[in-house]
Amino acid sequence: GGVVGAGVGAYLDYQERELRQSLEGTGVTIERQGDDLRLIMPSEVTFDVASYEIKPSFFAVLGNVADVMINYPETTIQIAGHTDSDGSDSYNQDLSVQRSAAVRNFLSGQGVEYARMSAVGFGERFPIASNTTEYGKAQNRRVEITLSPASDY
Repeated sequence: GGVVGAGVGAYLDYQERELRQSLEGTGVTIERQGDDLRLIMPSEVTFDVASYEIKPSFFAVLGNVADVMINYPETTIQIAGHTDSDGSDSYNQDLSVQRSAAVRNFLSGQGVEYARMSAVGFGERFPIASNTTEYGKAQNRRVEITLSPASDY
């Protein structure tokens, strides 16, 4: 188990280094959580309010993410959409699903294997800031991509 564990750790180290280099200055935050890498993409980079159309300025960022993902085929990818609390629960749930699906489809179009990715929407359920201020709402409108070692790696 130790050799496999060291292999996974080194694999993630390389992947994390590549992601940090390619995403530097883009506004995307990268967090390492055990064997997972989490990319947090804020709304000012990703989507306009109440929209699931990817902003043209986000294409290059997602293209860089896709390039790294293609280089690391032993990684599974979960794309999670989040919203602020404006609007109904069902509206926000639908919007978050549409946003994560839009990112998945874009990455697939860039050559990332569709089957490696899952897209989920969490609506307004997991805020990372207060929904009582515009700044907090903007923080909560985000897409998070979690990269994990494939279970059979």
